[in-house]
Amino acid sequence: MSWLIMASVFAVADPAYPVCNAEVCPERRDDFVWENDKFGMRAYGPRDVHRWSGLDVFNKNTASNVCLMWCHRLDKGNFHKNRGEGMDNYTVGPGRGVGAVALLADGEWKTYPNWETSRVVRVGADVCEFELVYPAFSAAGRMTYHITLKRGERFFRNDVTFEREMPATAVVGPALDIDPARGHGGSLAEADGVVSLFEDPKGADGSTMTAVFVAPDERVERLTDQTGCRVLGFRGRRSFTYWAGASWSLAGEIVSADAWHEHVKAFRAGLVAAAAPAKGLDAQLVRVRSTYDGSLQPCYFWAPKDAKAVPLIVGLHTWSGDWRQIGHYKTVLAYAKAHGWAMVGPNFRGANRTPEACGSDAAVQDIVDAVAYAKAHADVDPRRVFIAGGSGGGHMTLLMAGRHPELWAGCAAFCPITDLARWHADSLLAHPGRGKAYARMMEASCGGTPETKPEEYAHRSPLTYLAAARQAGVPVYIATGIHDGWRGSVPVGHAFRAFNALADEKDRVSEADIALIEENQKVPDALAFVGPADPFYGQKMRIHFRRTSANVRLTLFEGGHAGNYPAGFDFFSRQTKGKPADFSLPAKGRGAAEALAK
Repeated sequence: MSWLIMASVFAVADPAYPVCNAEVCPERRDDFVWENDKFGMRAYGPRDVHRWSGLDVFNKNTASNVCLMWCHRLDKGNFHKNRGEGMDNYTVGPGRGVGAVALLADGEWKTYPNWETSRVVRVGADVCEFELVYPAFSAAGRMTYHITLKRGERFFRNDVTFEREMPATAVVGPALDIDPARGHGGSLAEADGVVSLFEDPKGADGSTMTAVFVAPDERVERLTDQTGCRVLGFRGRRSFTYWAGASWSLAGEIVSADAWHEHVKAFRAGLVAAAAPAKGLDAQLVRVRSTYDGSLQPCYFWAPKDAKAVPLIVGLHTWSGDWRQIGHYKTVLAYAKAHGWAMVGPNFRGANRTPEACGSDAAVQDIVDAVAYAKAHADVDPRRVFIAGGSGGGHMTLLMAGRHPELWAGCAAFCPITDLARWHADSLLAHPGRGKAYARMMEASCGGTPETKPEEYAHRSPLTYLAAARQAGVPVYIATGIHDGWRGSVPVGHAFRAFNALADEKDRVSEADIALIEENQKVPDALAFVGPADPFYGQKMRIHFRRTSANVRLTLFEGGHAGNYPAGFDFFSRQTKGKPADFSLPAKGRGAAEALAK
């Protein structure tokens, strides 16, 4: 076939190919290829004779999907020559290419072998997304690339996760080949977190441009590996995110070194805007990689700049809310900013109407991952990590206290749900404060009723695990309004039973007394509060019942389905992990009634 015929056949993309595509190419020994309208990349496959994990670049001067077509057609070797649509004139060799991960452990640079499994998440007109899993090659186990490439962009995003914790002394991160011996000499621009190269022209085949960088707020070390590649290294990180990509001078859009370096700089600066605050919430909206299923989960994050050993508060949304319910996040963020603390607000799989939400293992891990993200992006004091939430957030707060007591210096749960099977029954009652919709949400989450799926209801209920929190000595502050269950959907018995699970046996409240309080919205005289005044509870929120035992305090106040965040924050201010709970009261304080009314 002549060159003219080939050019006419392959100059137009096959309409079956979306603009942003990613797939395995069996004709190329299972190389994995991805491309958009600007450039293409490939990772060597399990059957490839090349036994290394460097990432190769495909240069192109057309928006068509020529890179994938090159790899699928029988004359596959011809893409190393420019036939009018582009070419692969990039040399990987034993190097890292453009963006492959390098690992320095035990004083030795490691090179992962070829990927072993792949999974395409989506392809389409605007974005493609996929995963590559590399075999275990270190103490951290298997490595997963989760790559996203958008239309019109010259850089792909890679969210990297390792199977196990990375040793604290290990350095791991993306690399860029800058070795002139492999043809990668030229105009090099480096700064904190970015390496950009405009290669010297290869005769009539023009110049390849490459870059690797991390987000501007990341902290990395710039190293050189044994192959002459520059590495942006994270120390001891199990997961991290970076961007890598390329362009070609013969595409005619970027033709000089200065223009390329400026393009990289501008794109990287835009990452700050991409992690934009929600309207009305002055915090970054970030995407945290789930170590449960590899998905990217929305999460708010804020930390004071350059502060050392800061406390961290995890703020949670309510039962029917998700990450867009910014009111509860704002409350936590306001306290964090006023006192110089860090804050994260995870989504934990959104409203409790799906199996992935409602206290699932995935939702639990999302909160663990949010804490890990905060620790990786701020100097967090691990002895002072706190969690707070109301209603469904109170449910999740107490579930986390029991599932992961090792994390918390204190927990504040307001109007919490503590037993899903009981609440399912509560919600079906013909009662002024109840709603059958909550029962239906639990059935959707648990896959049935408490009678058909008792193990699911128990697995997602805080009462199943609070003994672990008691044993670990986690300080817990519980508060709810006495009229909840009547003016609100969660009977106060849920809060009492959480207290009982955490308290010493002699201090527990009897089921008979709980039933009386729920039915009458009144505390028996023998249990009525007679303690010292609490400045966080004024007359409008007067205390009806309070009991403290071991490391837990329960307050029943005048109100409905509500909490008292200022009181919870004040409680946090005196707690340190490993020490007994400090329930002392300040000499003066600002009550919550005005804040709640506002």
